[in-house]
Amino acid sequence: MPYYPKKTDSKGHEWAIYTIMEKTVSDYTGLNFYEIEELDIVEFYCYFRDARIYNLMQTEDGQEYLENAWRITQTAPDRKRLREKKIGTQGTS
Repeated sequence: MPYYPKKTDSKGHEWAIYTIMEKTVSDYTGLNFYEIEELDIVEFYCYFRDARIYNLMQTEDGQEYLENAWRITQTAPDRKRLREKKIGTQGTS
């Protein structure tokens, strides 16, 4: 699941929604709760992941969240961007 810790994270309230994952999958797939219960756990989490990414893609803040989540999971440097940055800064001192 894409995750990026935001400084503005807050609970907002103390009420828990116990079926939020099922609701998210239902909205994304059109399946009802009974059909979702019949899914294999791997299928369910695949749909949930895709639905979460899809929902985040719908807003500018969500897109920024996804970009940051992607960035912090990378373990190898982006050599092409580093070279571009080095070329762009040469001769500016």
